[in-house]
Amino acid sequence: MVFQRFWLVCAWSFLVMSDATSAMAGERLEDAFKLSAPAFREGLSADGVQVFDLRDPGEAAGGMLPSAKLLPWRDEREFGERLADLNLDRRQPLRVYCQRGRRSEAALPVILAAGFDDVAILEGGVLAWEAAGLPTAPNARAFWDAMYGREGHLYGKEPNVFFARQIAALPPGRLLLPAEGEGRNAIYAAKLGWRVDAFDISEVARTKAMRFADHEGVWISYRLADFASPGLGEEKYDAVALIYSHVPSAIKAEGHAAIAAAIKPGGMLFVECFDKSHPAVQSGFGPQSAEMLYGVDELRRDFVGFEIQRLEVTTDAFDHGRHAGPGRVVRMIARKTAADETKEGR
Repeated sequence: MVFQRFWLVCAWSFLVMSDATSAMAGERLEDAFKLSAPAFREGLSADGVQVFDLRDPGEAAGGMLPSAKLLPWRDEREFGERLADLNLDRRQPLRVYCQRGRRSEAALPVILAAGFDDVAILEGGVLAWEAAGLPTAPNARAFWDAMYGREGHLYGKEPNVFFARQIAALPPGRLLLPAEGEGRNAIYAAKLGWRVDAFDISEVARTKAMRFADHEGVWISYRLADFASPGLGEEKYDAVALIYSHVPSAIKAEGHAAIAAAIKPGGMLFVECFDKSHPAVQSGFGPQSAEMLYGVDELRRDFVGFEIQRLEVTTDAFDHGRHAGPGRVVRMIARKTAADETKEGR
């Protein structure tokens, strides 16, 4: 049915372009639905407007348009299926945008074939929006809820390999997992006897993690909290693991300060995240913005009271889910020094 309507749209486009008396003669179909950045912004205030960001999560992490939800464009078939699953009101205005406008143009025939009447795309995408001096807004909660709302587990059910090796080598104690997502690392550690505390910004991720833990027969403590102000207390944890916990730089520094304070003297910190050199490998996955990525100097600065046992940047081969190809990764193993150790080292 969707493809039948798609061909009807194409036929309509041909007739419109062939009509010499039409003001749209000679234009492409998508040109009739484009709005400049100021006009697009004005349309966002319409009653019932539905706004979707068609970019990949890594692109959208730096900022989204007001009230936008994430609906990444992959291809016609997948996009059409996901659009149908949303059960949107086809009588209400629908606005879509991407980075430069090309994905919005590709999605337009699918949207029209789905029966939406009031449709507009942002001409030039986010680049044109920012060039016009218009702001984007952090929308991390909606972003991650959309990501984790997909069927299955976004990053699989097996624990991160680096994390699993490190945590299995320690005697069980109390463990903190910030930005834990769907619980794969928390559940692995709980099976080893660790008392696990986890937090994330996404309610959807927490729900899936708790369901996963129940299925596996383990208990974890998992709450909703922002990375910048997680409310951790001081000197509570024997170990903390930051596994691909990518957030903007300002938020990251605040979160790191809270995490450092929450680790007991002698406690361990494990980090594995994408390095600032990651975009150079052009893998197409992971954050691409420098402020979302980690760096060696940044880790040394934020965890100055730690004895660094290992700190390296390496290229890894990824092969799971949407992450397939080379990636530049920074890893750190560090131990929090006691106050008397710090004094002796001066």
